[in-house]
Amino acid sequence: MSDHPSLRQLAAFLDGRLTEQEREAVEQHVADCETCCENMSRIPQDTLSARLQDVETGASASFIVQRETSAPPTTSSQIPAELVEHPRYRILEPLGHGGMGVVYKAQHRLMDRLVALKVIDHQLIGNPQAIVRFRNEVKAAARLSHANIVRAYDAEQEGKLHFLVMEFVDGVSLAEYVRRIGPLPIHQACGVIRKVAKALDHACQQGMVHRDIKPQNIMVTREGRVCVLDFGLARLIHEREREASDKEDPADQLHRTASALTLIGSVLGTPDYIAPEQVTDPHSADTRADLYSLGCTFYFLLTGKPPYPTGTVMQKLVAHRDGSPPPVTTLRADTPSAVADIVARMMAREPRERFQQPADVVEAIEAITSGLESAIDEVDENRSAHSTSLDQHLSVHSANPTAETERQPSGPAEFTVVPAPVGLPIMNPDRSGSQSRRRVKKSGRRPTRWLWPVVTVIAVLTIIAGVATLSSNHDTTVESASSENSTVPAALSNDMDADSNHGAWTDLLAEIDPAANSESGQWSREGEGLIAAAAPYAKLRLLPDVPEEYDLEVTFTRTSGEDSVALIFATQSQQATFEIDAWQQQLAGIQLINGHNLQQPANPTRVADLRLVNGRQYTVSLQVRRNRIDVWLDGSPLTTFVNDGSTLSPLPDWALTDSSAIGVGAYQSETIFHRIRFRQVNRETH
Repeated sequence: MSDHPSLRQLAAFLDGRLTEQEREAVEQHVADCETCCENMSRIPQDTLSARLQDVETGASASFIVQRETSAPPTTSSQIPAELVEHPRYRILEPLGHGGMGVVYKAQHRLMDRLVALKVIDHQLIGNPQAIVRFRNEVKAAARLSHANIVRAYDAEQEGKLHFLVMEFVDGVSLAEYVRRIGPLPIHQACGVIRKVAKALDHACQQGMVHRDIKPQNIMVTREGRVCVLDFGLARLIHEREREASDKEDPADQLHRTASALTLIGSVLGTPDYIAPEQVTDPHSADTRADLYSLGCTFYFLLTGKPPYPTGTVMQKLVAHRDGSPPPVTTLRADTPSAVADIVARMMAREPRERFQQPADVVEAIEAITSGLESAIDEVDENRSAHSTSLDQHLSVHSANPTAETERQPSGPAEFTVVPAPVGLPIMNPDRSGSQSRRRVKKSGRRPTRWLWPVVTVIAVLTIIAGVATLSSNHDTTVESASSENSTVPAALSNDMDADSNHGAWTDLLAEIDPAANSESGQWSREGEGLIAAAAPYAKLRLLPDVPEEYDLEVTFTRTSGEDSVALIFATQSQQATFEIDAWQQQLAGIQLINGHNLQQPANPTRVADLRLVNGRQYTVSLQVRRNRIDVWLDGSPLTTFVNDGSTLSPLPDWALTDSSAIGVGAYQSETIFHRIRFRQVNRETH
């Protein structure tokens, strides 16, 4: 179709009144035509709006899919008059536009609590069935009280305006996160799906289904919660229609559904996660449809793609109804068979072949969590272990049970959102010296982020540590990202206080004079800690010389900036630096090694994709021995260098005046050092 279809043709297309040939021609055209999509949005209520608003007729009402938007359309961006001077809520900003209307960020005037106000679209105010649907949503939300579901606080009607007061979720959706950095590591994908399944299990016990499970509706908050958004399409099971109309031909219904979804997809989203039974008979969908959609979401988290990533709306619907996607192992070879089996069962076309209840999914994932180590060991041992890039935007964090729910059983790790700018870093002016630091523009080639931790013991320890932290409240750690070239022996203990053969710890902070010990930057004392002001290569000397073997432990918090924190250490041969979140590329490790800095893959201690979270406290431990150096982060092994130190050398800008001295530093980032302690290792008894 070379010319734009007329409004009459578009209306007939949306209402499913075109012939098959005409429908396909229009569908192919509007898929790439913004003008026609805009024209379709202006079609009068007796066509599109009636089909989308009427909850009693047509298949499309069950398929409204919400797109993440930074702001609502212009027509809905003005604050409604009823909310401008609301006695309890002060509107701060619009957050987005969904299938039912605009969502605003607001503040409770008395309680000073941030909330989200979901306001029904003014264009739907006059539709009684839309009001009923909104009220059903309020009832549905009121029944839910679970740590992994966004909480509903209140529901109000102000004049003709209806709105729901909900918990404000400050975080990032899984769809956006995966779009930025790629698939999740296996154990974290399992953890997310487990948490969502627990949320669905709670909803199922309340007689509810969600009907729109997808990555866009799963958020990770700053407090470390995985939570499900938008039960706005949920139907109360006991109030929904029990049967679909048996007068409509299934093929016609599929065409009508596809036609409506073509517009909805262009404006709001795509049907990438719809269960087969929702395609042919939406009223028959039960909690097993949610499990299918959750299986598709699991597939997406592991591979970075939905099961059917290409094709028209019609083709995707048919694929969900009749097709089978490539097994997850074909797109991600390191997926353990037990995980792949769970995904496949969740995505079975026939509801009776799936898990029958969300609790079954929870049980299946928990059953393989302890066995994940052996499953991962099946992967080719020659593959380099890569870390998740989760710490670019999220860090591993324990679950945060709320007062409304009991503590959840231990399981795979969750996340904490890390605020991070989107896009390439800005170049810094060059500095003198061959190793002078720059903010380096990232390569256009995307890193192989699907190669997640596989066979090294450090990856297994990371998984175990992530599982263990779930039982603690607010026990924050950065994920121990895997070194690309090094391995850590399993025999190493992460309890640096456990070895009675070591000397006593010395508190170095108590002995530091910031003015006398500073070699660059501005250092000051605050309480019992030391503050490094944001400056290039701020460094502080701790000791003028050290023994051959020792432990150095530093606890710090980066309070601003996005650059590295450094531990400057010395061996009997050379001085070198351990940096974390370095080079504006979220790198960590020891430099220089054989002249290689952390930007160069030849550096054997390089750890990729490890980003610090401003405002959070971390502890880095260096164990310097005659023939090796081990680095621990928050009690978990991070990287190891096996060498006598002869190949080490410092970056010129980090080098201390005395090459046998040790120190700490921070680059362009204000950092508080809470504790710095040192102890000698007794060689005779070590």
